[in-house]
Amino acid sequence: MKQILSAMLLFSLVIGICSGAIIAVKPPQPIACWPGNGNTQDIIGGDNGTIVGNVRYRSDGFSKSFSFDGNSSFVAIPNAPAFLFQDQLTIELWMKPSTDNLMNNYKGLVSSDFFGIEISNGYGGTIGVNFYTSSTAGASWGETSSANGGGAVVKSGRWHHIAGVYDGNSVQLYVDGKPWGNSAACSGNISPMLDGSYLCIGGEDGRTFCGCTDRYFQGLIGEVKIYNRPLTALEIQSEFKQGQFRK
Repeated sequence: MKQILSAMLLFSLVIGICSGAIIAVKPPQPIACWPGNGNTQDIIGGDNGTIVGNVRYRSDGFSKSFSFDGNSSFVAIPNAPAFLFQDQLTIELWMKPSTDNLMNNYKGLVSSDFFGIEISNGYGGTIGVNFYTSSTAGASWGETSSANGGGAVVKSGRWHHIAGVYDGNSVQLYVDGKPWGNSAACSGNISPMLDGSYLCIGGEDGRTFCGCTDRYFQGLIGEVKIYNRPLTALEIQSEFKQGQFRK
């Protein structure tokens, strides 16, 4: 009898997947999360940030986020042991560029020396969302922009779910729940931040490796999450669907 029930359950699961039914996915557990819910607290790991400049908080119904004016404003999060990654990483966030943000020059979204998500074109091409890592302290990079002739172009004035995944073999960018473009081959443990560097939301001032100042984002960023493992495509799609109220 148990074997029959098990077979029926498996059959139902297969039918559900094949018919396009929504299968419940357990929410992944990040090591850090900064919702932007009226403060700079990391509600998971306690690695809280500090506001620099004119950062405000925005609440649109269920949506909570940091609001950046694009003028020397960002959230600085001190370097911590939690940010020492090996060869696995996922960064996830929601972003809404201001309507007058043309997204045509370099901006930081979530950045540090050797891992992050930014607005750039890598080593040439279209400026857009780019996910980068380096296991050689900047001597070489895994960048989604370099594998696709530039970054992922997204519309201003709209919410977008962004995720960057590094699985030890390549980096892959996801936009609004779907894989974007080609993955970029790379491997090795992510290099640690340099002395004096820090994690930055809304800019890149914490990257002492490149002195990347004046890269300030204008718009909203919320639900910033970092994981010490690669999320699956199904997990990322589920995260996107849970937050679609933002759109």
